[in-house]
Amino acid sequence: ILIVLLLLMYVNPIRGAIAIASSDIPIINDAWYNALIAIKQNSTGNAIITSWWDFGHHFKALAERRVTFDGTTQTSAAAHWVGRLLMTSNELEAIGILRMLDCGSNSAFNTLYEINNDSHLSLKILKEIILLDKKGAEKRLKEFRFVQEQIEKILEFTHCNPPEAYFIASEDMIGKSGVWSHFGSWNFERADIWQNARKMPQEEAVQYMKKKFNYTMERAE
Repeated sequence: ILIVLLLLMYVNPIRGAIAIASSDIPIINDAWYNALIAIKQNSTGNAIITSWWDFGHHFKALAERRVTFDGTTQTSAAAHWVGRLLMTSNELEAIGILRMLDCGSNSAFNTLYEINNDSHLSLKILKEIILLDKKGAEKRLKEFRFVQEQIEKILEFTHCNPPEAYFIASEDMIGKSGVWSHFGSWNFERADIWQNARKMPQEEAVQYMKKKFNYTMERAE
């Protein structure tokens, strides 16, 4: 009787599991497989594949190439940059982001932050220089008063001679646009204000925004 009762308890979960398994559609199909094998056979060993994170592990397993990010690194800074890359209509910005990611992922930002300890200034500088060629970026960094050694280290991660690059877009990414656009359009200033200034008295919060983001009195209020 006890065995029968235990079996009855597991009937519905087992039926549910069978139903889910039988209706599951494989993520990888022949089109994906053939495309990734083509990359494997026709690319250099240090090539990098960029796409949204979902298929990263499949890219690594089938194409045997590095990826910008995958299921284990989906919470990294690459989510913002790839989201921005998918959103922008500025071709120079798209190329600059892709080159930066292939040169060193988030190392350019990390290097800037180590120097100035200011995440907002680091982002501002980075988003400016990736739009420029190497000579223009070097000139702009000098205007920000970086020394030559620092400039060379930053440019190593933004304007290197990048490895072979592949960008893969698939139809399912349209349905995920709400996700990647959320990361790509992230407003770091508003996030900072929400985290910090909202806890302050109004006068102090206004001064905080004026000093940190160079806001006018009117805008801060």
